[in-house]
Amino acid sequence: FTAREVFDYFTSEIFDKADKETQVFLLSTSVLPTISATMAQKLTGSENAEQILDRIRQNHWFTERYPGREIRYQYHPLFRQYLQNRAAQTFTGGHMKRLKEAAARLLEAEGQIEPAIELFFESGHPHEVVLLILSQAQMLVIQGRSQTLELWLRRLPEEVFYEHPYAVYWLSVCRHRLDPDEGRELFEKAFSLFGEQGDTAGICLSLCGILDSITFAWNSFKPLDQWIPKLTQLSRKYEALPSLEVQGRLSAIALFSLTFRQPDHPEFKTWEKRGQAILQENIPGDIKLRVIATRTWHRLFSGNLAEAGHFIEMYRELVQSPNIPPYLLLALKNLQAFYHFLGNNSEACSKMVAEALDLASATGIHHTSPIVMGHGAAGALSAGDLDGADNHLRNMAQYAHASEWIFIYFKNFKIWKALLEKDFSRALIECESARAYVAKSGMPMTDAVWHQGMAIAYHATGNHAEASGYLEKALLISNRVGFHQIAFGCYLTQAEFALDAGDETAVRNSLQQAMAIGKARQYVTTWLWRSDAMARLCCKALEENIEVAYVQDLILRRNLIPQSPPLEIENWPWPIRIYTLGRFALIKDGIPLSFTKKAREKPIAMLKTIIALGGRNVSENHVVDQLWPDADGDAAHGSFKTNLHRLRKLLGYYEAIRHSEGKITLDPRYCRVDVWVFERLLSRADAVRQSAVLERDLQKAAELTQKALEHYKGRLFQSDEVMAVSRREYLHHRFIRSAEQLGNYLQERKEWEKAIALYENGLKIDELVESFYRGLMVCNHRLGRRARAWKAYNRCKKVLAENLNTSPSAKTEALKNSLLNQ
Repeated sequence: FTAREVFDYFTSEIFDKADKETQVFLLSTSVLPTISATMAQKLTGSENAEQILDRIRQNHWFTERYPGREIRYQYHPLFRQYLQNRAAQTFTGGHMKRLKEAAARLLEAEGQIEPAIELFFESGHPHEVVLLILSQAQMLVIQGRSQTLELWLRRLPEEVFYEHPYAVYWLSVCRHRLDPDEGRELFEKAFSLFGEQGDTAGICLSLCGILDSITFAWNSFKPLDQWIPKLTQLSRKYEALPSLEVQGRLSAIALFSLTFRQPDHPEFKTWEKRGQAILQENIPGDIKLRVIATRTWHRLFSGNLAEAGHFIEMYRELVQSPNIPPYLLLALKNLQAFYHFLGNNSEACSKMVAEALDLASATGIHHTSPIVMGHGAAGALSAGDLDGADNHLRNMAQYAHASEWIFIYFKNFKIWKALLEKDFSRALIECESARAYVAKSGMPMTDAVWHQGMAIAYHATGNHAEASGYLEKALLISNRVGFHQIAFGCYLTQAEFALDAGDETAVRNSLQQAMAIGKARQYVTTWLWRSDAMARLCCKALEENIEVAYVQDLILRRNLIPQSPPLEIENWPWPIRIYTLGRFALIKDGIPLSFTKKAREKPIAMLKTIIALGGRNVSENHVVDQLWPDADGDAAHGSFKTNLHRLRKLLGYYEAIRHSEGKITLDPRYCRVDVWVFERLLSRADAVRQSAVLERDLQKAAELTQKALEHYKGRLFQSDEVMAVSRREYLHHRFIRSAEQLGNYLQERKEWEKAIALYENGLKIDELVESFYRGLMVCNHRLGRRARAWKAYNRCKKVLAENLNTSPSAKTEALKNSLLNQ
């Protein structure tokens, strides 16, 4: 049926058949959504209201009856529409307005606020309706019905709307999440209106809204500078604010604004104390959570991860309720993802990012999604997972231009990724594309990281002066505002620059500053982390004995492996240390291994054989020939595989022994073998000596030789007489030759005591080396110790006679005659 046909039916079958009193009653009460006899009587003045209502229900005039404390009636929606149309045709405009006003007051008295508001609007009473709307505003926002509130507020006449600052304020609340710029403009208008009226609570609330609109937009944080002084003014009136809730909201947004824009503000600690105090009060949970979240952000930015973890746990405990709004859960996951990145827990970071994005998709709340994706990219980049970072950055790209700050955050990760890929030209391009946004954003954290990224990119492309300027700016920002984890990274970068420049003093100073910060706060990552650079810096720190225990722990936790394993660095935390010169010892994770068990004999023999054959790219067949010379081919190779498995198990690091294509290698990233150190140091000394131009070059060669000789405690596998004879003798000959070279160098520079100590140590290892006795003779003679010179000759003569049944060489005799017979 058409509406016309239905209405014709109501007219002919119901309305025309009713008496005059009933007709007026029906038309008048149609303005009410539900009707009680009391309300109907007050509205119509009819003493028969209850009888009329009961009769029309019994007559089946599309009226339902609902029991309760007072029986209520309700017209069918279509019937009510008919009656309202008929009333508009029957009553004058003035009568309808008075009728609706009376109905609105009845509904208001009964607590039926929403239909009352609608009737006040229709009756033309904006002053009454605005007060009623304001009485419901907070509840509607809490219930998530901001759209309803906004529609009502926008229906108010402009002169009435601006007459009530709280109307402007609540419209701001409705709008600032959807359109932060519009919301901020409305909050500013409310702030002005409240100021004219001297309403302190309103001033505080509208200022909170202004600051919230600026920060919520994730655009430029510089506009906060205009309003932060207002916080200082209100700070003096804090104790006199009208309610704990207003105090709590002001404390929360003050902390948030200062954290993101001015962490070094002189009143930050004052606001933090207020925030801490407000947590003990009985105030709405969302305010407490805002305070906790803000304190967490501050600790994360400043690099105080221990306290940040504590605050995250507090937040997590407060959101255990199953009915907690999803935006509060998203805020928690956002914090957790960032926390896990800074703590180098990439797995937990990835998990939080996934959970946050799933919740955002389920609820349609994507405000924090690009930020969370950024945290995911950071966690992946810190772990060296470029594919994982790429995935997050591709998803983040769709939001990158949504705001200035998010664009910078996005670009910082693009810079980091380019640096890890060693595409330094690309890193500079990414840096330049963000320059204008950095100038506008006013966010110290991302500003400092961007400046550090610029510094690294410029340094890598050879522009060292520009690099130093940007790094200085990054350090200035991070130290000024107390961003310790960023400063940690900047000092490391400063040490890297100094290392490249060969400035040993600057390297030490920067490393000492960096590692002191890292040790105090137990950092295991930082922004723009590059494992190759960190491995190199850790080598230098250990060489200089800078925070050794912390640096060793950092190396192990981050699995830092230099391009060239630093075998010569004694305190590098090698998983496996093998001593072969003058003794045999195997140290795993700092604990000596015992070889008394028979089951270990053959694996240990295999290890010794691999080392004796050079330790790198050793032929499997050569090992087999040495260990199982009498076994047939298949049996021998079967024994080889079995004992290789046992050896790997014994070492505890499968990767420590590489076996591929018939070649076997001890991996120098896991194993430090003293004979390797000895040979490497001597090779470096020979290279420096051969290319020496200045005296300091010769001195450096001498220092390297001295270090090498300190590692030589005796012949290779001295107790295994039948093993590696040729290599043992080669190494021993190299030891003697190098000691002679060093002795000659010391004698030339008249460093007689050092030379004597060198020769005495040499004779402890091999008492049959005549040249060492000759060295003792010369040095003691030069020091005027004639008796000791004679003693050295006689000792040589005796040792040779007892061990070799021979006499000193002609060279030794000639020296004796020239020195001792004078």
